[in-house]
Amino acid sequence: MRPLVDHNLSIPMNIEAELNLRNILLVNEIDQLITAEVTLRVFWNDSRLTLNSDHYDFCDRFGYYVLLHPNAINKLWTPDLFIDLSKDIRHPQVEIKPSSMLFYKEHFVRMDSRFNFDVACNMNFGSFPVDCQQCTINFESYSYTDTQWNLNWRKSGHEINTHIRLPEFEHRLIVNKEYLTDYYEENYTGMKALISLKRRILFFLALFSSQKSYMPKISYFTLMDYWMMFSLMIMFLVNLEYPIYLLLRKNGYKRTARRLNVSTFIFVLSSIIAFNTVYWLIVGLETQKLCRGFDKNQTKFPEENKTEAEKMGCPDLAITSDEI
Repeated sequence: MRPLVDHNLSIPMNIEAELNLRNILLVNEIDQLITAEVTLRVFWNDSRLTLNSDHYDFCDRFGYYVLLHPNAINKLWTPDLFIDLSKDIRHPQVEIKPSSMLFYKEHFVRMDSRFNFDVACNMNFGSFPVDCQQCTINFESYSYTDTQWNLNWRKSGHEINTHIRLPEFEHRLIVNKEYLTDYYEENYTGMKALISLKRRILFFLALFSSQKSYMPKISYFTLMDYWMMFSLMIMFLVNLEYPIYLLLRKNGYKRTARRLNVSTFIFVLSSIIAFNTVYWLIVGLETQKLCRGFDKNQTKFPEENKTEAEKMGCPDLAITSDEI
């Protein structure tokens, strides 16, 4: 049974979480999937858990704590979170699953878990190749409704690995939204993490000939399709004008042929300038609309080579093995 709040089962308990985005392993545009590796930290209070002494193993930004063995997690109550619309979840373990549980004073509990997963990402390629894709990762409770849980992101503590490199996309992590489900008979609480992907136009231009092999089959035009249609139309007009020009010269209408040639050149040049002016203006507006706030939402990676104990000024602690 879940922990009680003030010994009252009718009061919903608070569950908070932090997200550490370790890597974006794959962006599969054909299957519209994204593969990411994260560490999820979940926090709650459990009044049933009490330490038998005042000795603690370590110290971090939350205070002094005892580090429990991963096997102890199966013996205690933990939140039943799952990732909605996920295809597969994997744990990069060697012998023991990469997870831990930390127990602090005042019945405060923290559970960390490292895993990678494939999750559906509904992509829209209407603005390709200047598109921004928004991939939403929904963490929900499977069993507890909104009358039993309050599930929220913490206001700070979210991290992103600054060494993530995607050749085709720039990326951002946004973790600031909670929601209630509206597709079940009862409402369940959830948290949204948004991975925003902005396509690198220079990468697209460098590999233009091979881009279509990476694209899914879609039933609508993209911005790139309009540009290609205009280019084909201009090529058709130029190829149509050239035999007419030769025919006029052959029949002695050299002055008319010359006028046709000059008129065609002026028309094609002005059409190219006008189309590209309007086209790239639309591209800029679409990029601004789809990627609004993209450069303002990257979470910062914490200081490296400096432990939390050093930041907090915690004294040296003797390693103990206190039990719960």
